[in-house]
Amino acid sequence: MGGAPRRVGPDEPGGARYGPRVGAVAATLGVLLSLLLGVSRTALAMARQGELPRLLANVDAASATPRAASVAVAAVVIGVVALADVRGAIGFSSTCVLAYYAVANASAWTLGGTRLQRAQAGAGLLGCVVLAANLAIRSLLAGVAVLAVGVLVRRVAGRRSPRGLARSLTHEARIPTQAQACRRAVAHPGSRR
Repeated sequence: MGGAPRRVGPDEPGGARYGPRVGAVAATLGVLLSLLLGVSRTALAMARQGELPRLLANVDAASATPRAASVAVAAVVIGVVALADVRGAIGFSSTCVLAYYAVANASAWTLGGTRLQRAQAGAGLLGCVVLAANLAIRSLLAGVAVLAVGVLVRRVAGRRSPRGLARSLTHEARIPTQAQACRRAVAHPGSRR
């Protein structure tokens, strides 16, 4: 009855089959949650500018979070996981996330700031490009194709809609936009406003 606990080896039932899967799920949960929050806030910003349905621009008064955008993004993720090949979805998601961060770093570069801040933005942009170049070609092409379709749809919809990127709704914001936070960080380095 006593003694040391028995370890399950890779050649025993349950050893190699479930161990790596459980570890992979645990490792990706944090990444998935942070992406859900990041993408929901991007959807919030796009809805505020009229590029997504206005319903997604609602911010919950009690928690100051974009609840509708978070639920919509979670529903899309659940649909992709349920209907698509997860490996392809991860590769495609990697391409889109790297493109998103490349744009963020390029934007940070244009804000100016000290040489160190510009060097950090440049290094971030270069890192995104290097990582994207090392993705599987199918994932890279799928991500680029979806991004290209998004740009095309945006251009066509932008011509028909009086709302668009030129319309700024930052005065309605209850939480600061990413651009506002970047401007404050450049103007007041070291401050946590």
